[in-house]
This record gives sequence, C-alpha cells and structure tokens, in this order.
Amino acid sequence: MSRSARLLIGCLCLWPLLGLQAEEGRTPIPFATPIATPIVLDTPGQYVLTRNLTATGAGPVFQINATGVDLDLNGMTVTGDAASTVIEIALDAEARIRNGVLSGGTIGINTDGADRVNIEQVTVTGTSDRGIYLFDVDQFSIVDSIIEDAGSVGIAAEGGQNENTQGVIVNNQLRRVSDGICVFGGGGVRIEGNSIREKLAGGPFNAGIVIDSVNAPILLRNTIVDVDGGTGILMTSATFGATVEGNTVRNVQSGVGLRIIGADNVIRENVVSNADNEGLLIDGDRNQVEGNVLNGNGSWGLRFSSTADANIFRRNTARGNTGVGANCNPSATADFCDDDFGTSANASQGDNWLPNTL
Repeated sequence: MSRSARLLIGCLCLWPLLGLQAEEGRTPIPFATPIATPIVLDTPGQYVLTRNLTATGAGPVFQINATGVDLDLNGMTVTGDAASTVIEIALDAEARIRNGVLSGGTIGINTDGADRVNIEQVTVTGTSDRGIYLFDVDQFSIVDSIIEDAGSVGIAAEGGQNENTQGVIVNNQLRRVSDGICVFGGGGVRIEGNSIREKLAGGPFNAGIVIDSVNAPILLRNTIVDVDGGTGILMTSATFGATVEGNTVRNVQSGVGLRIIGADNVIRENVVSNADNEGLLIDGDRNQVEGNVLNGNGSWGLRFSSTADANIFRRNTARGNTGVGANCNPSATADFCDDDFGTSANASQGDNWLPNTL
C-alpha cells in the first residue's frame, strides 16, 4: 500500500473521532502545535485531551481560570515540571477533572480559593509534595482516584477561614504517602471507602487519616494497613460530633491504631489490630464507644486516658493485647485501661467483652 493511501485511510479513521468531539461540543487539547505550557483554560466549556503532555517549562501544565470547566484527560498522561504544580485551579474557578494520569511535579492538583472542584478517576503519582491540595474550596469531591508515591500528604483539604467548606473523599486508593488523607477546617466532610496502604513515616500529622477542626465529619469503612509510625486514624481536640464507623486499621508500627482527642463523637464498630501501642485511645470527653473489636495490639486494646471524662463504652471486644506502654490504674487488665476515676469517670453501659471491666 502506498504512503498516500495509508495517510488517506488514517484521515478517514480519525474523522469520526473529530466529528464526535465536535458533536459533543468538546474542545480538543492541545489547541495548536508546537505545544507550549501552561495551557490556559479561561473560558467555560468541555475540553478533551488528545495526546500525552509534558511541561515545556516552569509553571503548571494546565492553568484553569474559569467557572464551568470540564477537563477530560481521556486516559492520557500529563507530566509536570519538577518545580511546579501539574494542574493549577485559580481563585473562584470551578473545575471538573477526570480520567487520566498526572505524573511528577510538586503537586498533582492544587488550588487556593476555588469555588468548586470535582476530581474523578485520576491517578496522581510521583509528586515531590502533596498529591492533591485543596485550600479554602467551597465544595469538593475526590472519588475513585489513585494517589501514590507522594513526597508528603496524599490528599489534603484545608478549609482555611471558610467554615462552610463541604466535601466528599470516597473510594480512593492511596499508597506510599507520608500522611494519607488530611482534612483541616470546614463545615463537614465525608470520608468513605478509601484504602490507605504502606503509609510512610513522617508527614505533618504522621497519620493515615487525620481530621482537625472539622464540625461533624463522617468516616465510614476506610481501610488503613501497614503504617510506618504515627497513628492510623487521628481525630484532634478541635473536632466534635464525628461519626467514626466500620473502619479497619491494621499493622501500625510504633503508634496508635485509632485516637480520639475531641468530644461528643461516636466511635462504632471499628476493627483495630496489630498496633504497637493502643488499639483505641480515648483522650476526649462524652464520646460513645461501642461495638469495636480491638485485638492483638502491643499496648491496651481500649484505653481511656487521665484526660478522658464521662465517656460511655459498651459491646466492645478486647483480647490478646499486651497492656504495656502507659500508666494505668493498678486494677487495669492487659486489654483494658481506664486512668480516670474522678467524679466524671467513664461508665460502662452494657456488656463489654473484656477480661475485667472497671
């Protein structure tokens, strides 16, 4: 077959694809050749990437400045400059980013003050800092995505001064990051069905999941396995009204499986095993601790510290914990420790499957 014939057949095969994109009202990227980055999206619309991209210089590969931007990466790989963000979303912008791979750079997706950000089926790999960093975003969702080999936090969502920040982080996979999912500030967030594995030592909080200064967050059915130091799940003293339910934490080196420092939270039906220190450590007040399975940890399975008052615990199971690493009341068992016997002592309401309840 002649070269001209092959070119004609190639053009005929490409024509339906281009026609489909036009019918869908999507704008192909890159806009022109030679390619120069950053590619600036400052007009609302639907965009589709048609080839792999690599940064041609300093700065982001994509700069999104408009509201109503839908960026379909179309299964392609976007490689960032070593000293820059791969995708930057501007103040007050709105963006949906989906279906592709972001490689290298300092941060995969970064924004300071966007109105809305939706991230779906995106893989972020090999960033030198955070995988995804959303600061002061009104509404956000991060779903069905993969973040691996980030130099710092895998997913960080920080509300800043915006108490109305709301978001969901659902069904993501994180591997080999120093902190898994960190949410600071905001009015509410749901973290559900995420898998965090091989968490590396270090990070600002050194935790698989950390929630700080968030009102009534919901943590459901997350799995955290193989934590190199730190804490599996950490709820700080400034977090109130949380529901922490159905999570699994296993293999925490030199750390605590699940630690609750705040007050008025529900900690229910979590499974924590093989943490070097406590399985479940309660430092806050008026928490309801119910139906948790806390077996085979290197310190106590369930421990209420000396600062924990007026908590209720029931239907918990603690077996095979070694009971070392803290100063507990002399009558504490190897599985259970309650440091507080004051006027606001913690109370067992209902049966706990412990060798000896206090």
